[in-house]
Amino acid sequence: QEQLALVPLVDMLNTSSSYADGDALWQCSFEPEGPVSEGAKFVVERPACRGDELIHVYSNLSTAMFWMGYGFMEGGDGENPFEVAGLIADASRALATDSAEVREAKMAALRAAGFEPQRPLFFELPEDGQVGGAMLPVARLLAYQCAGEEEVRRTAVDIFRCVGDEPAAPLPKNFG
Repeated sequence: QEQLALVPLVDMLNTSSSYADGDALWQCSFEPEGPVSEGAKFVVERPACRGDELIHVYSNLSTAMFWMGYGFMEGGDGENPFEVAGLIADASRALATDSAEVREAKMAALRAAGFEPQRPLFFELPEDGQVGGAMLPVARLLAYQCAGEEEVRRTAVDIFRCVGDEPAAPLPKNFG
């Protein structure tokens, strides 16, 4: 069971939860030694030389959570993998109230765009939620109220197209 504890002097260490080229930019962590009252040990997870800066990972948090919990926003090099949130959508469940003809036309449009709509669709936020991302076109198609199969086909062409004449190239992702 995880517990919070005030550990004097730890706030003197810099923190990072970022990665660069697949490697964590931190090299230190705390390992509990039983109950919080019995303390913890500070572990250097990879070689460090005299004079090296020791970087500790406070927690696996997004920048927003660091700001809210610790009062600072992490900066520096690397990418924080905790900035990403996953959203899973079940196309067949979302289309359950459409007529069979419309449902199949929408599933065909998703397949034509590169998705496998019989499996859950996976979106990474914020990337897929931005202009040019895959989430908005899929959401528009799933929510589109139309009269029939032909209307779905015509509209799907426009939905999966970016502004201008260039077709969108969302990266279809399926979960599982």
